[in-house]
Amino acid sequence: MNLKVSYIIIALLLAFDNVFIKFRLGDIISIDRALEFAFFFILFKPYVKALKTNSFFRGWNAFLVAFAIIQFLVNLRILVLNEIETKYVFIDLFKGFSFIVFSALFFLMAQKNLKYVNIVLIGHFLICLFAILQHPISPFASEMLELKKFLFSSTLDSDRISGAIEREDTYISGGYADRFRLAGPFASTISFSYFAIASFCMTFFMYVKTKKRIYMAFLGVLFICSILTQTRSLMLGELVIVGGYFFFVPHKKRPFYQSAMVVSGLVLSLFIAIGQDYFLPKNSRLTKLSSEGQSDSRPLLWLTGVTAAMTYPLGVSKKEYQTVKQDMYHKFGQTSILHLTSHNGIINVGIYYSFLGYVLLFMLVKFLLEHNKKSNSIMRVIFILFLLGYATHISFHNNIFLSADYPFFMVLMLLGLESQGLVPRLEVEEESQNLSPVPN
Repeated sequence: MNLKVSYIIIALLLAFDNVFIKFRLGDIISIDRALEFAFFFILFKPYVKALKTNSFFRGWNAFLVAFAIIQFLVNLRILVLNEIETKYVFIDLFKGFSFIVFSALFFLMAQKNLKYVNIVLIGHFLICLFAILQHPISPFASEMLELKKFLFSSTLDSDRISGAIEREDTYISGGYADRFRLAGPFASTISFSYFAIASFCMTFFMYVKTKKRIYMAFLGVLFICSILTQTRSLMLGELVIVGGYFFFVPHKKRPFYQSAMVVSGLVLSLFIAIGQDYFLPKNSRLTKLSSEGQSDSRPLLWLTGVTAAMTYPLGVSKKEYQTVKQDMYHKFGQTSILHLTSHNGIINVGIYYSFLGYVLLFMLVKFLLEHNKKSNSIMRVIFILFLLGYATHISFHNNIFLSADYPFFMVLMLLGLESQGLVPRLEVEEESQNLSPVPN
């Protein structure tokens, strides 16, 4: 197969990750993930070459291998306790390998030419278009919902997925636009939000690199979708990125932007405080700190997760987690503690990977920041904002790129390429040039 065609297919596979889960090879693996593995083995030679010549890529792979080994050992311990089936030990090990595959494919593709990153973003735009057309305000909402049912037809026996789609059906047929939370072609709104924060970072990166207005337009589309998800952490994460850019990045109009942001923040806060009683939608989650008029249980969920990770520093099984939940429930009397996990991706690292997971995560962040120092001054700020925006989002939900969030791997690979000085070359690089990166 022509290498250019291969990279286009890879870009589309990465763009639509977690969308076509209906199409599977038996009950083992989705077809898109299987194709990613196939392309990884096709590109194994340039992958090995990148390991040898690129310090960032080599270090990144070492971290992923270390996390996979630690999780394997944690799962072995839980297997000995007879609290996990053997197949899940190998499923998690396979997932750890898939992290390497996904990261490597994007790294090799993006270092070849930035136009392949644009293909990924075109795929992301189509996902956003699907999502908007499925919203109750759209005249095509019912048709898009039927298409979504087809995408999930092989998983509708799952109570969680079938329940989510039934709820969407009810809101669309009833026209409850103020209560509908955009999910697009994904199983849940939260899955869409993880896709959206990664896509927002990638699009913002491309805008900063090129200053093309088309990226500003797509950022606007992503922000509209983020509002329609009614996911406060997602919007807050995006505001951290945009606000930080105008506040910290050197620019001749920066004093004006700083003043405008302070005033806008005060006006927005006043608008929300007053608007809840007068003109904002009564059922919108965006203007409330908690749902259903109840106090937010997340602080107690965080405390329960941290307690579990400290009580069982070698990794936490479901039974051990439930024991901690029971103790915390008796102490605080909050029933949500019994049924919900920590709702914090960072805390969950200790639960998945043992206490060593926190140590490795700290080392990984240090590794990323050290490489980020090699970027120019503006991009250094940009990537720190990406990490802060992402940390803001995952601090209110369970996933992190080390457990199930594939799209953010692409943002981290862009950081690696930028820190190695490879991205500026990509804009003029010819297709016939060598795949391998420039040695440090």
